[in-house]
Amino acid sequence: MHEEGLEEFLPLPHSSITPPPTSSTTVPGSANNGSPNQSPLNVGDHTSKTFDSPSNVFGIFRRYHHPSLSSGDAFAQSTTLPTSSDVPDPVSTPPDFDPYPNETCFLLGEWYWNGGIQKSQKDFMRLISIISRDSFSPADIRKANWKLINQSLAANDWDNGEWVDEDAGWHRKTVSIQVPFNSRMKTPGPQTFAFGKFYYRSLKAVIVEKLQSKSATRYFQTEPYELLWKYKKDSEPIRLYGELYNSPAFIDAHREIQNMPGEPGCNLPRCVVGLMFWSDATHLTASGHTKLWPLYMGFGNDSKYERCKPSKHLLEHVAYFEKNQSIDSVFVERELVGESLTASSNAFSECLSKFLNLFSLFVVDLMHEVEAGTWKDTLTHLLRILASIDQNLLHELDKRFRQVPTFGRDTIRRFSSNASDLSHMAARDYEDFLQCAIPVFEGLFPEPHNSQFLGLMFSFAHWHGLAKLRMHSDPTLDLLDKATTVLGNELRLFLAISMAFKTTELKKEADARKRKEQRAKKKTGSRKAPRDSVRQGKSKEQGNSTTKANGNHSDGAYSFADEHESAEVSTSTSRRKKKDFSLTTYKNHAMGDYVETIRMYGTTESYSTELGELEHRNPKGKYKRTSRKAFTKQLAEIERRQARIRRMRQSISDMPEASESLDGQDDYGCIAAADKSEHHQIGLSENNGLHLGQFLRKHLGDPATRNFLLRLKQHIAQRLETSIREDNAPRDEFDVSIDVNNIFISKDTMYGHNIMRVNYTTYDVRRAQDTINPNTDHRDIMVLSRQFSHDGGHQYGYGRVLGIYHVNVIFNGVVLGKQDYRLRRMEFLWVRWYETADVPVQQGWANRSLDQLKFMSLDDENAFGFIDPRDVLRACHIVPRFCLGRKHDDAYGKGISKAAQEYQDWNAYFVNRFVDRDMLMRYHWGLGVGHVYSRKTTSLDRDLQIDREDQNCSDVNVDHTPNMPASMVEAVCPQTSGVNAERVGSESENSEDSEGSSDSDDSRSEGSESASDEELDQGWAQMDLMYGDTTGVMHTSYD
Repeated sequence: MHEEGLEEFLPLPHSSITPPPTSSTTVPGSANNGSPNQSPLNVGDHTSKTFDSPSNVFGIFRRYHHPSLSSGDAFAQSTTLPTSSDVPDPVSTPPDFDPYPNETCFLLGEWYWNGGIQKSQKDFMRLISIISRDSFSPADIRKANWKLINQSLAANDWDNGEWVDEDAGWHRKTVSIQVPFNSRMKTPGPQTFAFGKFYYRSLKAVIVEKLQSKSATRYFQTEPYELLWKYKKDSEPIRLYGELYNSPAFIDAHREIQNMPGEPGCNLPRCVVGLMFWSDATHLTASGHTKLWPLYMGFGNDSKYERCKPSKHLLEHVAYFEKNQSIDSVFVERELVGESLTASSNAFSECLSKFLNLFSLFVVDLMHEVEAGTWKDTLTHLLRILASIDQNLLHELDKRFRQVPTFGRDTIRRFSSNASDLSHMAARDYEDFLQCAIPVFEGLFPEPHNSQFLGLMFSFAHWHGLAKLRMHSDPTLDLLDKATTVLGNELRLFLAISMAFKTTELKKEADARKRKEQRAKKKTGSRKAPRDSVRQGKSKEQGNSTTKANGNHSDGAYSFADEHESAEVSTSTSRRKKKDFSLTTYKNHAMGDYVETIRMYGTTESYSTELGELEHRNPKGKYKRTSRKAFTKQLAEIERRQARIRRMRQSISDMPEASESLDGQDDYGCIAAADKSEHHQIGLSENNGLHLGQFLRKHLGDPATRNFLLRLKQHIAQRLETSIREDNAPRDEFDVSIDVNNIFISKDTMYGHNIMRVNYTTYDVRRAQDTINPNTDHRDIMVLSRQFSHDGGHQYGYGRVLGIYHVNVIFNGVVLGKQDYRLRRMEFLWVRWYETADVPVQQGWANRSLDQLKFMSLDDENAFGFIDPRDVLRACHIVPRFCLGRKHDDAYGKGISKAAQEYQDWNAYFVNRFVDRDMLMRYHWGLGVGHVYSRKTTSLDRDLQIDREDQNCSDVNVDHTPNMPASMVEAVCPQTSGVNAERVGSESENSEDSEGSSDSDDSRSEGSESASDEELDQGWAQMDLMYGDTTGVMHTSYD
């Protein structure tokens, strides 16, 4: 029976708000009287008229600050746009394919340039469709001058082509640099030197081209608005943060533009165009040293959900920089490092400092600062600690990572066979490490460090998930603020505890250091070695002076010294150097800026450097089409060809471009069901029929099939009762009681299916999709628990899908005096249920622990069952608790239940609540805007108060830090009271006296290190020397 309360609301466009019902002038800071149509503008100081749109089914509405509205929103309803009767019919004109002579040539040119670099099977089929057209003529192709066409399409300012005045083409200029020479030089004074070729596009021209393009501005938002949410009809509005054009910074800038004095005689509307830049060097080849340093520009007026799609081409290439040699003089660096200066002038400071605070231009960078920054450093040091205990623990870690199941299309990928080596890892790989770290690391460290390190991983994963949310609200930002404080305390505690371990470089780090030293030695050696020609032509005196300057007495002496130096380097690198954990990095302190940045500019993925990294694929692909010589110019020409062909396509038809993504793929890259409004999709095929009699004989005696047929009919009877009531809803209420003996399954056959696709509404009010496949890792699901109540019990139930089936049933009973013999298709899932600890999801945050599961006993009559596919919320990521081992020693044996594959069972499992952002918000009960089902049983104010208390600094469990005196505990967690610190310190000392023999356990490897009181005191002393007052480390930034 369909789960009551699981209502699926679809993301729908906002209702038309033109004209507004009412509007009023309000003063910022004045109290809101509760009227949804008038409210103050909460950014800036000016008086403003505001009005609100009606709320949608999720309780979301918009608050506008200007009466003239833009229809550029990607989710705007068609009623907000002019209808066909409002605009005149365009004059029919023949399509213009110039410079292509005809349509056939244009289609082939589009297929070649915009159809992808590496041609696929789909590209081949597109080519077949072109040459199969009735209008296709080989003669048209033979007559075309393809070289001239390509030159015309690639014309830029240096070509004086016909396109130069029509679009934002490329410019090429020589960069001039003035170098001063002192008075003793032959030509004193500043001298001008020409350097390289700088390729760029005019920013003004790019903006004009964007605004003039009808297709490019279709979703271009020119009128900003606040996005507000009422989780209940009578609740106060909550501010939502997402798009840049919803942010306070954008609204404030828009109002400032409106209040500026206009140009004389100009009454045209004014708007803000938000410019976003990404710039970073990239390798153009998999091997070699060919690099490009591009500058990309995006528009903040575009939706971030569109901007992140490469197929939309919303990032403009506006410059290709030349990179010169850096100044690596030791003397210059020593003079500048004291004030963090550089040996170059700052163009931002010189050009923009008189207009604005240039530091406000730079936002946080979660990918480089956290995933490939602070978390990478933390993970690396955890590996060092494992290696200091026992090198074999790294092999066990790799074994566990290999057994972590995948999730989603590419959310959690298969880990490499040697994960601890951290070779060839991208930022997304470190993100996967963080999301799956707790089950893998559990039990590898000795207690009490094991519990503390797991707490650190939990806090880090929680902070990371909140920081990457695509839709924030004021309550979730409060949670992120508290989580930041908790994580800061956790990292300080980790720093203190790690001092107890004598950690050294990992093998990869030692090898990298050795290679670096060898390169430096080779570079130094080449400078020391005299050239052959000079060595042969110089006199003895000159030779002596040269060798004396180099510190060598002869050529032979030089060679001997070089070999001796090489031996010393080899000896020094044969032993791994000591390596400590550090918090004194910018990336670490930048983590305290995320809440403020999100409140000002919107959520992090809108301006994440992931967009720039993803765009690097574009020039890398274009590079393959160049001659590899003077490729920068060729890249600029290819960019113009592709852009102009796209513009031609848009002007002549509404057909999709050749480079458009595969049909049927949604924003999350999933193959969508035929109708996204449907909850799920199961195939219609009946090719895989299973006769019930044969099926039950095959699994005779299997606990999974106990009373299989009877329970299946009982399940079908409950759903038929509901279906009959719904079909006869307009009539008077009546009782329906169906006898299972009146249910007949057509042909006594059930039909199996390999996959089921589940569509669901995410927390940020988008549609996403999970794929369930009983034959892969993607077979675990979550449903709403029937036993849940707000005061107790767990909100979710978890199960493993053993099979996806449908049957055709006939009900041979009487309903309202009539018999109905029609076939009804009934879809169902055969599920094996997990047993969960009876703890509400909110208490998981307080305990800093994942939900713990185990399979119900095979003897339990509720261990197996059937459910309606509509009851499935979505797929979930269930990871074994590796430290508790498997249930059976022989993981490849038969076990008791072959149908349930019980021989593969582990003793316990974790539910990974950090696997993606939507899953994270399902455990913040009631805070997911799109999770409407969670609002019926929640009091948001009370739940937020619980969350805030759970995220208090006291969650840093100082009870898990024995061997730590009271002063050390207070230094790690400054908010711990002195009395409590003394108690913990006393308990720690007593614990150490009673368990002192445990440090000499013979089970540890010969190379493992155990910390004594004296070593720990030395570690804290070293920490004070390195960081000064430890109470200040990360504390200022995080609070």
